[in-house]
Amino acid sequence: MKVQDLMTRAVVTARPGTAAKDAARLLVEGGFTTLPVVDDLDRLVGVVGEADLLRNRILPDPRTSVHDRPPEPREPASPTVAEIMVTDVVAVDPRVHVAELSKLMLERHLRTLPVVRDDVLVGVISRRDLLRMIAREDDVIATDVRRQLSVATGRVPWRISVAHGVVTLAGEGADDAERHVATVVAGAVPGVVGVEVAEHDGIA
Repeated sequence: MKVQDLMTRAVVTARPGTAAKDAARLLVEGGFTTLPVVDDLDRLVGVVGEADLLRNRILPDPRTSVHDRPPEPREPASPTVAEIMVTDVVAVDPRVHVAELSKLMLERHLRTLPVVRDDVLVGVISRRDLLRMIAREDDVIATDVRRQLSVATGRVPWRISVAHGVVTLAGEGADDAERHVATVVAGAVPGVVGVEVAEHDGIA
């Protein structure tokens, strides 16, 4: 399965000239943690996140300085996204396999990634999208595996069971090549976390 099969295509974005307060409102209303920032041609130029928007925007409690010296001058909050966005952005191609994506997200501690093709933003993908795939019901996975195997290996009447995302296959008369194909096909179905081929024709 590829990133393009799971990503969100209707993306809420900001522009470099978007007011920081408006970007904060987009995050709150959409329940996002980051917003991709694009130019007029929808090319990705940066991202802006919660921490970027919070910086220098919450004043200290004025009561703490009533009897002390005046507080140190603060750097003024930047008015637009252009001054606070991160431009060194990790993005992913829509054709990347989700296993590679998952590894990247975990290693880099990333929650959401922009999806870019030829510099143009085409979607976003998050850890939640991956979790949604993993959370598919076993009976739904079994139906999907059965459908895919009927197309790919029509000669063999595969018997299928799924428990906690692990698929067990048994095919009467299947040779090694057919077992290999069936394992590959089943492993490509969303939500499958493992594939086993039963030693016997039946499934215990």
